[in-house]
Formats: sequence, C-alpha cells, structure tokens
Amino acid sequence: MTARRAGATLLLCVAVVGATSVRPRAAHLTVEQFLRSRFGLAASQLEAIRRGRPVAILLPTAVDREIQVGGAVYVKASPARLAALLQDVERLESGEGFLRTRRISSPPQLADFSGLELPAGDVASLRTCRPDKCDVKLGKGAFDLLARIDWNAPDVVARVNELARRTALEYVEAYRKGGNAELASTAIRTARS
Repeated sequence: MTARRAGATLLLCVAVVGATSVRPRAAHLTVEQFLRSRFGLAASQLEAIRRGRPVAILLPTAVDREIQVGGAVYVKASPARLAALLQDVERLESGEGFLRTRRISSPPQLADFSGLELPAGDVASLRTCRPDKCDVKLGKGAFDLLARIDWNAPDVVARVNELARRTALEYVEAYRKGGNAELASTAIRTARS
C-alpha cells in the first residue's frame, strides 16, 4: 500500500457496550473516564456517544507524516455478543475499504499470506526506492532486503511478493513472541541474517 493512500493511518475504535447484566451508570463512568484520559474527549463528545452517535478525533503522533484517529461508538449488545463479532475478523473487515482480510493460523504459516500481492505500482516504485525517496513506506531493514532482489529477473514481481509474504510472516511471529517491541526491529534483524 502506498504512503499516499495509507499515510500509516491507525484507527483506534472503542466500543462502549451496554449490557443488561452490568449496571449502566457504573460502566459509563469507567468508560467515560477512559475516553476523557486516553482520547481527551469533551463532555459534548461523551454526550454524543451516549446518544448513539459515533465520535472520531485526530490524535497526536510521533511521526509528522502519519495520522492517528481515535473513535468511540455506543453498541447496544452484550459483551459476549460484541466479543464474538469482533473475533470474526474476516467478516468484520470486509466490504468497501478492505482489499482482503484473512485469519492467521496458530502457529502462523507462510501459506496464510498466499493471497498477499503488492499492487503493480508499488512493485514498480520499490525498484527505485531509496530512503526518503520512496512512494512506499519502508523501514531501513526493508531497503536492505530489497537490495537483494534481482530486478532484471523475469519473475521479479513474484520474487518481490514472496519477500513481502515472508516479511509479513516474520512480523507476525515476532509480535507473537515479543509484542509491539519486536515489530520495529524485525526487518532489520532479517536483513542482517
């Protein structure tokens, strides 16, 4: 996905659940405190959520060219029903705006990423990518990996997509082992191996 299209958008959604088995007033206070402290929502925004209207706000980021959006919506469902819906990721992330979503095996396998194919324009851009001069958002380790690609090979597109699949698998494996702290260093470690 190109940096122009994605801009590394991170969507944070908070579902405020109303359950008959939970005392609504106590649940609202806890959720409202969280929304105030984490997202800085104003009283008017909290009232909108209580009335069933979704609220979205821009959040600060550490990187100039990225955006981060926080959002909340009141969902009238039991916590068990909401959890079941959120765990059905293939259904949840389908429709307009999603190219493809697939549940990853446990443990993850390379075959889980068989449908991952970079757009032709991104593959073409990768050929000439250099740090600070690239249409695709990449870390330093990715540039090292791309340097190993034979860009004159007749199957270069297949090679780039295979690299993307292996890198995606390595990111998932690293995340499962070490959480968020592992994600930033995976591509660099891979490039050095």
